[in-house]
Amino acid sequence: MTTRLLVLLGATLLGGAIPLWVRRSHGLLHRFVALTTGLFLGIVFLHLLPEALAPPADGDGLDAPWPGLLVLLGVVLLYVLQNLVLPGRTSTDPHVVVGWGSFLGLSVHALAEGLGLAAVREAGGMTGVLYFSIVAHKLVEGFSLATVFSLGHAPRPRTVLLLAIFSLVTPVGFLLGSGLFAQLSPAGAQVLTALAAGTFLFVALIDLLPEVFHGREDGPARLLLLAVGTLLALGLHHFGG
Repeated sequence: MTTRLLVLLGATLLGGAIPLWVRRSHGLLHRFVALTTGLFLGIVFLHLLPEALAPPADGDGLDAPWPGLLVLLGVVLLYVLQNLVLPGRTSTDPHVVVGWGSFLGLSVHALAEGLGLAAVREAGGMTGVLYFSIVAHKLVEGFSLATVFSLGHAPRPRTVLLLAIFSLVTPVGFLLGSGLFAQLSPAGAQVLTALAAGTFLFVALIDLLPEVFHGREDGPARLLLLAVGTLLALGLHHFGG
């Protein structure tokens, strides 16, 4: 399993390397942002929200309205963090804090992935399809995180450091899950998923989507990349079962 965890770590870093080391112009960066926004929208509406709001099959989850309130809490908490707490909130460049919101949302999601991976392994349900689906998610998440930090003109060394920290979240979640409990309870999984959905929703709709279409130039290409990102998220969700 150690090798598999190292592959997950490497996939995150590899995905992040693409927008960092590809020679990019302002136009290319905004194409990356359009693709990333589509990915975020696909993840939140096709994966996180349905999973957070659907009652577990065994009935041992959260009853309405708690999942919806947790999604709302994720949105409000991220708004408060971006506007009152996180560094850069007083900057004249509003892009500075976008990466921090993405980092928070992706980290919550990655932690839940690690905990869930430990539960699946304990239950004997680890399959090649599931594992490679998670690897694909790590590539996408690394790419998305590096893109939004680039949008905020974050220094490359800081972005690399945060990518390195983020790449450890899923392996750490797996180790915590393996060491502390055999499986994540349905209610606990819903809490993490709902909070992640709220943060993704805020980042996608409030931060990234307006950025994609803030200018009229290159509109059709950006719209197409937005759709491609959403379809890619749909494919990853279908592939992961």
